Amino acid sequence: MDNKSKILVNTCDFTNVRPIMLDLPYPSVQVREKNQRYANLLSIDYCGSVSELSAISQYINNETMLSVDNCQMAKTVLGIAMAEMIHLQKLAALIVLLGGSADYVARYNDNQQFISKGCI
Repeated sequence: MDNKSKILVNTCDFTNVRPIMLDLPYPSVQVREKNQRYANLLSIDYCGSVSELSAISQYINNETMLSVDNCQMAKTVLGIAMAEMIHLQKLAALIVLLGGSADYVARYNDNQQFISKGCI
């Protein structure tokens, strides 16, 4: 029996996948002053259980599951995930400007750390 006939291969090629979004510039990331409370609130959107990070994880998981049987759909889902990655980067930049840390820890107003599903 030929062992090569048992090899499974994912042939979906993601070479030219781009973020699925309008080709318009994002506004610049800027703040008037540092505000740790705002940075803490945004940290939950950054990496909480319902956040940019959890959205990216879900899109990547779905893209992976689709890629063998439906490459075109997988490419679309990956493009959406890439747009979410840009959102994650912009949110991190905002948190840092506010005086916070984009360290994958969701913080509440009292600076108590909360590590939830979706955070590292």
